Amino acid sequence: MKCIYMCLIAGLISSGILIAKELPEPYRSVDILPFDDHGWFAQNNRIRLEYIIDKLKPKVVVELGSWLGASTIFMAEKLSEGAILYAVDNWNQQGSAGVQNNPLWSSKLKTLYQSFLSNVIHKKMTQIVIPIRMDTLEAARALNITAELVYVDASHEEEDVYNDIIHWYPHLDIGGILRLEGTFSFRLGGDGLDIYANASLVLEPIGSVDVTGWLRIDSQGLVALIDISLDLSFGESIGLEFSASARLEINTTSSGQEVPTSNTDPDDPSSGSGTPRVILPGFLLRIEGSINFLGFASLYL
Repeated sequence: MKCIYMCLIAGLISSGILIAKELPEPYRSVDILPFDDHGWFAQNNRIRLEYIIDKLKPKVVVELGSWLGASTIFMAEKLSEGAILYAVDNWNQQGSAGVQNNPLWSSKLKTLYQSFLSNVIHKKMTQIVIPIRMDTLEAARALNITAELVYVDASHEEEDVYNDIIHWYPHLDIGGILRLEGTFSFRLGGDGLDIYANASLVLEPIGSVDVTGWLRIDSQGLVALIDISLDLSFGESIGLEFSASARLEINTTSSGQEVPTSNTDPDDPSSGSGTPRVILPGFLLRIEGSINFLGFASLYL
């Protein structure tokens, strides 16, 4: 009988059920519930998040809205060694109107936070996932966190999503995902400042934007001509396909102003061939191309 009892204890420990003393808080103090895989974590989101995590290899991730932890655990399992994930949710037992009106969803509310903690324990992610039991905006104001990836998936109301983005953007470290490559020239003379750029703005893992432009600031005002182009690969990793170009013209002076041609050497404004373009006073933005959304809808510009 003693042998059976000891074997049972050993089996429970090896299966990860009796590990309370090894768990950090708040996991250590929770009564563990059976694993519950309920959630709305779509396959498309899984594919794109896995791609982004693989490319960025973030050390700090913030998730806004966690429910029972389906997306939390998925991301935690994909992170590299030493990375952490802050799961921000109030785990409010009141729930939204949509949750309250669904019998299955509302039945989860009473043990929502307990089930989340239990799920993370079952998947052995307690050393990676740090639960933050706050409203998303409260957490943005209270926490000193900088992350390479912020996954916004709390309230899906338009105003709430906007507020989450605005409040959490300052916490986002874009040093690893934003890169500027190319040529920039500055010419400062008695008649003003000329800036020329021929560059690519690389936004990992979405793609790159090619930018060619010229800008002059002098006593008359500001004149600028900027061309932007996106190819089909831009946005492909997040389910979008862009094929578009844009031209921005700005002239704050009182008359038309000549700008250099595209092959002009910025150090020698007279070196370009072809007819210089004249920018009329005012503002002009022209966009041409198309955007394909997730393969099922297209927008032509």
